[in-house]
Amino acid sequence: MLDVPTVSALPAARTVELSISGMTCATCAARVEKKLTRIAPGVVAAVNFATEQATVTAPEAVPVRAMIAAVHPSRCRCSLATGSPGGNGS
Repeated sequence: MLDVPTVSALPAARTVELSISGMTCATCAARVEKKLTRIAPGVVAAVNFATEQATVTAPEAVPVRAMIAAVHPSRCRCSLATGSPGGNGS
């Protein structure tokens, strides 16, 4: 018998919108997405090259500043999108 976690056993998650500038092609967007998903288990990211936006769903324990820091090595600029929850950087 498989031990499948129930919904209540999963950690609480939040969705954060990030603004990302400096992407020059769709490959850049794919790299940024990959970096974001590797921050921690349970992180799901979708990066849109055309709108320069990333939608990141992550456990509450993952700070926004970790998301922003993950993008930095790719030579892109990243910040919390206007109106996105989690504006305190935690």
